[in-house]
Amino acid sequence: MLYLATVDDLQSGWRELASDEVEIAETLLARASAKIVTLLNQHNIDIDTSDELQMLNLTTVTCNMVKRVFMAPGNGVQSVTQGIGSTNATLAFLNADESLYLTKSDRETLGLSGGMNKYRAVHARTWADEEPAFQSGVPFSLATGLPVRD
Repeated sequence: MLYLATVDDLQSGWRELASDEVEIAETLLARASAKIVTLLNQHNIDIDTSDELQMLNLTTVTCNMVKRVFMAPGNGVQSVTQGIGSTNATLAFLNADESLYLTKSDRETLGLSGGMNKYRAVHARTWADEEPAFQSGVPFSLATGLPVRD
């Protein structure tokens, strides 16, 4: 498998990781790399390892995905509310489930802009498209259009 970033890449662009964070970072970098490679394959975008600009962008996006996991408050925290007297503060954490995801900016950097926001045609069917489910002389339900059984 092609690894798009290393722990050294992550640390050089962000911060020094504690020894217990290095193994987690390696796992997350591998998963982020796999996710990006799969997404690029789905969009028929080839990875050219000799293209320095493309590789730098791939490394940057991979590291950004992992940094978001590390920066997220842990253990599924959805929100925190604090209050003193009549003053309250509420916080909602964006990545509480610590998932690897691409932002719109990440997608644009990888050449995938608009990929998540494409509209797809949906053929809507109506009752007029269906053959009548009733026969002459047989009572039927107006709600379902099906014959009524006694």
